[in-house]
Amino acid sequence: MEKNEIISAIEPLIKAFDELGISYYIGGSIASSAYGKASYLCSPEDIILNKLVWYKTGGETSERQWNDVIGIIKVQGESLDKDLFK
Repeated sequence: MEKNEIISAIEPLIKAFDELGISYYIGGSIASSAYGKASYLCSPEDIILNKLVWYKTGGETSERQWNDVIGIIKVQGESLDKDLFK
């Protein structure tokens, strides 16, 4: 898949999140600390989505964001929940 195809594919998701006024968070988990406070742990899918949003809103010029996305996909591979991106 090419960069422009990926960006086009997530645009409806970005628009829906913006219209609803919610953050770009689709998964992850909550972990409790020794001090009784909840900590939110982002899933790899959340990180990919946020980096793609950053890439898109930054004019699609940040190679760092794009390369981070590619790196996460390479490392996580088949463990990623691809249905979240459909």
